[in-house]
Amino acid sequence: MSSKTDQSDVVELTPEQGRELFDRRARKLLGITGDEFLARWDSGDFMNSDDPKVSSLAVLIPFTR
Repeated sequence: MSSKTDQSDVVELTPEQGRELFDRRARKLLGITGDEFLARWDSGDFMNSDDPKVSSLAVLIPFTR
């Protein structure tokens, strides 16, 4: 059996890995930390945003909480 991960394989992340993933994506997409994104999300700063970068991060919020 190959040790290579197949496209259909599910990889579970630890809570710490999930937060790291979220932080990396926030930095790459918006140039802010994951914590900054969450604070701004919680305060409603992105409520009316139609930016696909914001929605890409929003779907990853469960990895942080």
